[in-house]
Amino acid sequence: MTHAEMDELYDLYALGALETDLASQIDEHVADDCGYCIDHIHKAVNATAMLSGLVDPAEPPAEVRRRLMASVRPAPKQSRRWNFLVDALAVACLVLLAVGVWSNVELTRRQHILQHVLAERNQLRTALEIMARAQTRTVQFGQSNNVAHGRVFVSPNGTFVMIGSDLPAIASDRTFELWLIPAKGAAIGAAPVPAGLFRPNESGTAVHVYQEPVNIQQIAAVAVTVEPSQGSLAPTTQPFLVVPIA
Repeated sequence: MTHAEMDELYDLYALGALETDLASQIDEHVADDCGYCIDHIHKAVNATAMLSGLVDPAEPPAEVRRRLMASVRPAPKQSRRWNFLVDALAVACLVLLAVGVWSNVELTRRQHILQHVLAERNQLRTALEIMARAQTRTVQFGQSNNVAHGRVFVSPNGTFVMIGSDLPAIASDRTFELWLIPAKGAAIGAAPVPAGLFRPNESGTAVHVYQEPVNIQQIAAVAVTVEPSQGSLAPTTQPFLVVPIA
């Protein structure tokens, strides 16, 4: 049925008095979100409402009331296209939310990487500056046969640079801690002094700088232990490296 044929039927459709087969054809148009039909149905409903206000209200006969109530049709269902658009919008919102969360996490991750790189750069600059001093001494330890080995650079003012290779792998919740071992009778005291935390890279190499000047005459050796990730105030394991520097 064409729209021209339906033009005379919208008023009856709005009243619920249209024959079933004709009403079904209009229902199909409405289900397909037909703008023409929906607009004319709205106009028919408004016209019917206006007409009802022109007469005095009266109680209809029981039989007429029953027939009218029986003929009332449910509101047309939302079109599948409209449901699809709503679902698509919901999915798009979820995607945008996920992208926003991912972007924030990725930005934070990149900032942490940048901070780590800058810290390593600053440490290497300090290490090179200490190693370049005229009176800096070099103390070698270990041998290059897959056993922890490297060098300790001791500056005249008591700052240290330790470069180690083939260092043992440790768990993610553990760290290396450098200790200053006092010489006998030193004023610094008999207990080892913590001198910083560090971890090796994937190849087992590490560079650690201790920048707090100490009296080099009071230090007999430096040692390295494996400690909890936050470090310890006193060694909790036996040192796997002890490098005499006296």
